[in-house]
Amino acid sequence: MDAMKKFVHQDLYARHIGVEILEYDKGAAKARMELGDRHRNSAGMVHGGAIFSLADAVFSIASNSHGTLAVAINVSISFFKAVTGGTLFAEAKEVSINQGWRPI
Repeated sequence: MDAMKKFVHQDLYARHIGVEILEYDKGAAKARMELGDRHRNSAGMVHGGAIFSLADAVFSIASNSHGTLAVAINVSISFFKAVTGGTLFAEAKEVSINQGWRPI
């Protein structure tokens, strides 16, 4: 198993909530999450934490795709519309890289 495939497989939380990684490459990743009752909050809408977790999973894969250990310092998300079901898709694309990174 290559290092990135192992990295994806080891994200137990993402797997637990149903995140399916569709593809990844250097600085990029795509995923989807089929929504079910477990993703809904008490108002019947998809929990913001579930949406954020999907985004965080693709961010993690894209930012760690260079063989380095990368973590977020600051993140934010804007919710434009309430979601009650269906399938969510997320895509992350690297726009810059810290010149000080070193492979681990």
